[in-house]
Amino acid sequence: MDEQPQLAVSTVIFSLRDSELWTPLVRRIRQPFRDRWALPGGWVQPQEGLEATAARKLLETTALDPTYLEQLYCFGDIGRSPSGRVVSIVYWALVRPEQAELASDGENVRWFRADALPGLAFDHNRIVEYALWRL
Repeated sequence: MDEQPQLAVSTVIFSLRDSELWTPLVRRIRQPFRDRWALPGGWVQPQEGLEATAARKLLETTALDPTYLEQLYCFGDIGRSPSGRVVSIVYWALVRPEQAELASDGENVRWFRADALPGLAFDHNRIVEYALWRL
């Protein structure tokens, strides 16, 4: 019998700093893609809504609590995760520079210029490219 897809949420946050768009990324602390940068996100809990998951994971990983999250797109290509079939509902938000200053920034969370990202885990580069296109 085929394995059921897992449901995850990721969030692209943009902030304007010095006339450039920046986005916070989190360093993965486990496999797959250990030590690679990725969008904040995680698994949807059985009794939790999608937007609530996005907000919870953002707060846990970056300390950001945006007042507005919008569902951007659903990414569910087969093979996007080496650990099995994962469907990600992606949210996005814009935060003001003063809000961005409140975000965690350290060893496992860092802000990157949105147009100059390193090679990210999973298909997260594609997700950010899509978000930039939509913006």
